[in-house]
Amino acid sequence: MGCDRMGIRRFREEFSSSVIEDGNVLRFQPRDRDEAIRGVRAAVRFGLEMGLEPGRAIQLDLSKFSEILEMDETSRLLHVGAGASLAKVEETLRARSMSLGLPYEGDFPLYRLLLARRPGGLSPDDDPVRQLVAGVEAIVPDGRALSIRPAPRRAVGPDFTLSMLKSGGELAFPLSFWLAYRAHAEHVRFAFRFGSKNAAEIALAQIRGQGVRPVFSAIHEEILELHLEKGALYGAMSAIVARIVSERGGEEFALPADSTPPVPEAAPPSPALGPFVTSMRRNRS
Repeated sequence: MGCDRMGIRRFREEFSSSVIEDGNVLRFQPRDRDEAIRGVRAAVRFGLEMGLEPGRAIQLDLSKFSEILEMDETSRLLHVGAGASLAKVEETLRARSMSLGLPYEGDFPLYRLLLARRPGGLSPDDDPVRQLVAGVEAIVPDGRALSIRPAPRRAVGPDFTLSMLKSGGELAFPLSFWLAYRAHAEHVRFAFRFGSKNAAEIALAQIRGQGVRPVFSAIHEEILELHLEKGALYGAMSAIVARIVSERGGEEFALPADSTPPVPEAAPPSPALGPFVTSMRRNRS
């Protein structure tokens, strides 16, 4: 504990203009990429754990990384800071009749959505072909910086980006994302009640297996919720959904008019990743 206090004091002195004391939480709010890298390396040097959420010696605050950095309208790629709000990004894209095509709404940072590890979050099983995050700039917990530029997903070897997203930010702290956007389309929401949760899960598996690509899916006990994008394939996809639901004994269920998918919340650190991340920090120090 004494070493932690000494390390925190030294960290505070080195980054005095970018440290905020919020109760018992010490927040590090770097102004740019270079300071973020130096801060993570200093935390390793002082033997301090850093994380994106409270609960570590230092919380990394990405609120200064909130700008839209570049928009490539030819490739439909948006380079944006990890702390940018979804509302701001969608406002920029909707002005061009474009969208990220996500089911969420609200003024919360992109990294919270993209790094969420919780039931109800986006599932790659809904659309295994779509690539929302095409690249990332990040810092590994030992202080090394990395940049994975946009590239065809199956041509670059192991998918570190997906691993980082699924780890909830434990494998690396994101600083910016390259996101693939698309033409804005209305989402149609469906809900069906089945005889059991297992029946709802089987129906969702069959719906996906028949080529339906939901924008969002969730199972709430025996209720299956689906969001489909209104476009060229909407008629065919909705017909497949109706057939499978009927075959599985499901019936339509009325969702509350104002209900939307919950804003993803931070998940606790994964126990399985803890020793691996700790070894990375030790090897660096």
